[in-house]
Amino acid sequence: MIKGLFKFLWEVFLKDIAKMLGYRSPKAQLAAHAASDHHKSFQMVEIALFGMADELLLPYFRERMAAGVGVSAVDFMVWMRDVASPNFLFMVDIVFTYLLSVYVFRAGIRRNNSSVILSSRASFTDLFYGLNMTHYQELELTDLMVRAQAPPQVKHFLAATESFSVSGNHSKGEAGDFILEAKNRRCKMWMPPGVPTEQRWLRVCRNFDRLEEIRANLLGLFDLGQKERDMQHTDLTTETFQWRLILRSSGYLSAPKVTRTHTSISGEALDEDLINFKRNCQDNRKVYNHKFCEGSKAKLTPIFVLPADRTKFHHISRKTKGELEVMLLGLE
Repeated sequence: MIKGLFKFLWEVFLKDIAKMLGYRSPKAQLAAHAASDHHKSFQMVEIALFGMADELLLPYFRERMAAGVGVSAVDFMVWMRDVASPNFLFMVDIVFTYLLSVYVFRAGIRRNNSSVILSSRASFTDLFYGLNMTHYQELELTDLMVRAQAPPQVKHFLAATESFSVSGNHSKGEAGDFILEAKNRRCKMWMPPGVPTEQRWLRVCRNFDRLEEIRANLLGLFDLGQKERDMQHTDLTTETFQWRLILRSSGYLSAPKVTRTHTSISGEALDEDLINFKRNCQDNRKVYNHKFCEGSKAKLTPIFVLPADRTKFHHISRKTKGELEVMLLGLE
């Protein structure tokens, strides 16, 4: 999901956060864009979430404080009815719907809280249908069907095993695929360089627990073993404050009740229909669900970030033979 967010929001504001954090060279920018380091990428999402949320709420608080009126979540939604800036409207959807739900989803995984996981997932899974993440579309719908039809015993089992904690710490839960990947990396550590053979895989996997025990005992003998640490969370206060400074100095979210051109943080024009991203995702989801029930393949409406993306998609070189025939017949 993080990689999907980076692909979608890179040109909008994530590349500016990357530059702020020191990813300035072309290679560094490519590395940040690829989101290959999950933890660093998630920290960038956190900076965007908390910094942007504060700046989005700022004009509302200022206006209500000047009028001597109290603030509330309900009143904020009432205030939003008068907002006309596409930059502001788009960011409200991105921050309070998608970034926040991904953040809450991770918290649910960490604590194996099934209710938090499912409720947060319901908010950001629309992205699957907007970003054309085809594998996740079918997986998400199939999972919902299984959960709805499963007997109570199976539902209880699913709720109890959403994530697992290898260390035993109840706040260090991880999804099963992450744990398997970590085990796989540990197995590869015991192999010599080069392409591993089937015999080598078999030998390492059969003796993995024993090898790990020998390693732990040896490190402990020289007092080099890693000691269990308490939960630690990287303090991103400074980085979040710096991001807020960039946002405020750019004037990107200023004058929310004034109509303007929809742009990125750096001032680059965005696609004219990107403001309707949330609605288009929901429409695509309805189409996919309908076609899925019929057993046919759904053709979803593509969503573009930049005008250049739309131009590239509709270029004649990307048309199929059938599409070209329809175009030619329409000219007659």
